[in-house]
Amino acid sequence: MIYSSQLHINRLRFSVHIGYSAEERATPQSVEITVHLNFPKGNQASITDKLEDTICYFKLTQSLKEICELKEYHLIEHLGGMCLEKLKKETKNEIQVRVEINKLNPPIPELEGGVAFICGDIF
Repeated sequence: MIYSSQLHINRLRFSVHIGYSAEERATPQSVEITVHLNFPKGNQASITDKLEDTICYFKLTQSLKEICELKEYHLIEHLGGMCLEKLKKETKNEIQVRVEINKLNPPIPELEGGVAFICGDIF
C-alpha cells in the first residue's frame, strides 16, 4: 500500500542580487530556500526504490540555483514566485509544492532573524 508522503529540501543557500535599491542589489545577499513537496497519492518510489518513480531533488536544486543566478530581484516575493513557478513546471503540477525563501541578512540594523516569504500550495 502507498501512503501520502512528503519530501523536504531544507535550507539550500544561494547568493542572490536582491533588494529594492540598486545599492542593495550591488552586493549578493545570502538566501536560504526550503522546498516542501507533498505527494497526496503517495510516492511509488517508497516501494520500488527507483529514481524514475519519484522527483529527482538534485535536478530541482539545480533549477533553483539557475533561478537565483538568472537576474537581479527587487523583492523576495518575486524570487519566491519565480522559484515556485519553475518547480511546478518541473514537477508537471502532479504534486503540491510550497517554497520558503529566507533573506538571511536584510539591511535593517534591528532585524536579527531575517525575512521569510512562503508561497505555494497549502498542505
